[in-house]
Formats: sequence, C-alpha cells, structure tokens
Amino acid sequence: MSVVGVLDVDGRLTARWSLGFEDLALLNAKPAGTRLGFAAQLMMYRMTGRFGLAASEFPDAAIAYLAEQIGAPAVDFAEYDWVGRSGRRHRAEILAYLGFHRARKLDIRDAVTWTGSELCPLGLPSSEMMERLLGWFVERRIVAPGEEALSALIVTARRTFEDKVLEAIASSLSPEHRRGLDASLGDEDSATSFSDLKADPGQPNLDNILIAAKRLAFVKRLALPVAASARHASLGKTPNLLNRHHIEELYDLSKSASCTMSARHFCDLVIHSYIFLECTRDDRSVEGLFITSDKKRREALWFFTLDTVAGLMERTSRDDPSHVIMTYNEGTGEWDVQAGHS
Repeated sequence: MSVVGVLDVDGRLTARWSLGFEDLALLNAKPAGTRLGFAAQLMMYRMTGRFGLAASEFPDAAIAYLAEQIGAPAVDFAEYDWVGRSGRRHRAEILAYLGFHRARKLDIRDAVTWTGSELCPLGLPSSEMMERLLGWFVERRIVAPGEEALSALIVTARRTFEDKVLEAIASSLSPEHRRGLDASLGDEDSATSFSDLKADPGQPNLDNILIAAKRLAFVKRLALPVAASARHASLGKTPNLLNRHHIEELYDLSKSASCTMSARHFCDLVIHSYIFLECTRDDRSVEGLFITSDKKRREALWFFTLDTVAGLMERTSRDDPSHVIMTYNEGTGEWDVQAGHS
C-alpha cells in the first residue's frame, strides 16, 4: 500500500485510522501518556509496514482522530519516545500483536523472485517498486528489511530479470541473425556498424538519406524476432464460434513454452485472429492478450503481455507511410508513386 495514499487522509480518515476493540484493549494496558503515540505507530505499521520516527511523519487530522478515540490529549503525541527504549519496546510489542515475524532467507528469496516476475516487467521507477514491495511484506506479515536492504533487493531482482531477458533474446536468434549482428559489431567503419546504427541521421540531405536507407534495409534484412510470447498447446478440441471464449477447455493453460515471432507474423496473427481475448489481473487491469488465428487455432494459443503488444503496434504504425507523392510520368504515361515518412 502506498505510504502517500495512507497519509492522504481526506475522505478516508475513519476507514484507515479507526481502532478496533482489541486495539483499544491493548492500548488501555499502556500508561496514559504513551497511548496516543503507541496507537499512531500501530496504525502506521499496520498500513505501510513502516514505523514513524518522528511526530512530523503523521498527519494532524489522523492524530486528532486517534486522540478522540482513546480520550488522550494531543499534547501526549509530541512527547512520545520515538527512538528511545520505550519506543523500541513498543515497536516489538506491535510486531508481536500484529503477528509479524522477522524476514528469513527464504522470505528474501521469495521477495526477489516476486519482484523480478511481477514488478520488473512493468518498468516502474524505484520509488514505486519500493512501495509495492513493502506491500508484499505487509500482506505476508513479514517485517520488511530497511530501506537500504530493500534497494539492494530491487537491484538484485532487476539484474536477474535483465539477465533472463537477454538470455531469452539470445536463445531466439538463429545462426543467420547472429552472423548479421556479429557483422554489425565487427565492422566499425561501415554505415551499418552498431555504433552508426544508433547514431543520429544528421541533416536531411541526399547523402544522409541514402545512409539512413542503407541502415533501415540492413535492420529489415535481419528480420529479428521481436514478439516474446507464451505458447499454449491445443488440447485437441477444435475452437468454433460457440466455444472459442472457453480457452481453458481448448488449450493447456497450465503449461506454456516461451517463444518469439517476427513483427510480420504477429501482425498476421492479429489480422486473422480467431480468438482475441484480454487477460486481466485481480485488480481488473489488463495484463495481456490471448491470440490465435483461424489458421493456427487447432495448433496453439499465444499469450502476449500488454507491453509487448503496445511496442509492436507502435513499431508497426511507424512503418506505415505518412504521405504519398504521385507524379505523372509523361514518358511512360504512368503515375510514379513515392511513399515516405514525415
């Protein structure tokens, strides 16, 4: 849960900062002067997986509401022992009361795996990944490591994720693809060398246009596989107009094989799609698409993440001519057509 969202109490004060009967019983056993601070720490940790280190970290409206519930003067909050012996003892009591346990090695490994599989593919900034990762620990009643350790965990997950992506890309390349890429990396003096392929095309003059055309032709000749997907094999039942929405009966969704395909094959699959269904997460956000064509429906169903689909659509749209110039050729009596991009 987002810490920012928790501290934004507008309209959600009672929903997020209300104490339960068991909470009140626990607080009544504490010295009167410490109850408000203890209650604030309890509610903060319950929602965010973090304790506050100073009174300034808590919204005034939330503290006033807590003070009203337990009948404590607001001045008690400013005098609470945040970092001393009493504060440390209170934090330990809150963890025990909420049923949290210290993170074990297995928990950290699970957190790294979850971060790599669920967060890294989303391309989130580190701050948002940190918030979601804290939520993961809270949901499982695990005491989250410190901020520095969480940052290191995210770095490890990202590195592992990137290694897997690069390995998948490398394994999808044919010997012909490898030779073409090796040629680009090896010939630094060529217009199609790797460093030149990344370079700015320069001013729009004839020489630069010809060089850019040469680079584009080289990239298109490579025909690199660009669409990563999960392939689900058919269960042997033929999809038809009446059953094609019941993909769990037609394909083995419990098993998948990682594969790649070219942009051309992906577009062919979409244009001739027989099954085209969205896959949503628990929060109803779209995770990706299940697609198969009329020709491939008896063979398999493919799953593409939403990021993959968006990237392919963007690439395909860029390849579509943005303008066409038609010039009448008096010598041939035909119209010469030139298509280009703006």
